[in-house]
Amino acid sequence: MKKDGGPSLALVIGSGGIKCAAAIGVMQVLENSNIDVDMVVGCSGGAVYGAAIALGFSSDQMIEASAQAWTSDITHRINFSSLLKIIFPKRFGFDDEIGIIDDRIITGNIETIFGAKTAFADTRIPFYCVATDFHTGEPVIMSKGKLAKAVRISSGIPIIFKPLEWENKLLIDGALSNPLPVDVAIKAGADLIIALGFEPPLQQTVNSQRANSGL
Repeated sequence: MKKDGGPSLALVIGSGGIKCAAAIGVMQVLENSNIDVDMVVGCSGGAVYGAAIALGFSSDQMIEASAQAWTSDITHRINFSSLLKIIFPKRFGFDDEIGIIDDRIITGNIETIFGAKTAFADTRIPFYCVATDFHTGEPVIMSKGKLAKAVRISSGIPIIFKPLEWENKLLIDGALSNPLPVDVAIKAGADLIIALGFEPPLQQTVNSQRANSGL
């Protein structure tokens, strides 16, 4: 609940890659209706848009951020060492530094958008970013520290991009543990929640796979 006694509104943006750009349209509707968002929770691709909203980006700035984040050159640099470890694990070893794509370009893109030194403390409204513990598979909530690094971690597709360390934990894509982190908003005290989910429910995925396999 807000200090004025009114209900607090959270926007939760789940995983879904570029589909998460739908958050831009949602924010336009809310702004046109003079409805303020009091907190944002982002996971995976949703972390990019969640961070932008929390920092107060306009709709035009968010569209520009989309173009800056998902550039065509992201996959141009192959990490051949990791590739060999995946293909020949017995010979080259398989470790927790595996990442087929060199992440310097995507990291640079995210830092260009948000600033390399920008912190969670610099956001206009609270922002919670969800990642996954590489070793336990449990969700990890990031809400302090460098914003760009948290966004990079949350959206770091496993095997494609290497895990990164955060507060003595090795973290990867939040989509693996909590693709639509509504529970994070609830625990943070949200009274009302707008949730944008782009991944099919688990049962729907299972049923689809069964249908395709003829089971």
